[in-house]
Amino acid sequence: MASVAEDIRDFLTAAPQSVSNVMIGPFQDSPDLQVAVIQTPGGLPEVAMGPTLIKRHVSFQVMVRGAVDGFEAARNLADTVHALLSPIKDALVNSVTYDYIVAVGEPAYIGRDDKDRPTWSANYDAIR
Repeated sequence: MASVAEDIRDFLTAAPQSVSNVMIGPFQDSPDLQVAVIQTPGGLPEVAMGPTLIKRHVSFQVMVRGAVDGFEAARNLADTVHALLSPIKDALVNSVTYDYIVAVGEPAYIGRDDKDRPTWSANYDAIR
């Protein structure tokens, strides 16, 4: 089974409004405009009759960074990713069924990195 971050990266790059430059983990130094998917701690899994795992409650963060003069482009990309990801019901990604993916909030501007590039972030919960 692929990681949540791998699933989300693959979902975004295969979407009708395909998103490019999607990385797993922290941003790479280049290109300036890119998307980073980071798996975060999820909730307790659903179990039945003892240790039988039924569903995993997972979480992830999506960050978008733009060029120094690309505040609007980064915001627009964050909004596009957000529209693709939330809400989703019964999606099959890399042979894994996601019962739902839902945003915890709207994309938020979180400032600029050490090279003065604007960064946006949004968090998501899912059950798979």
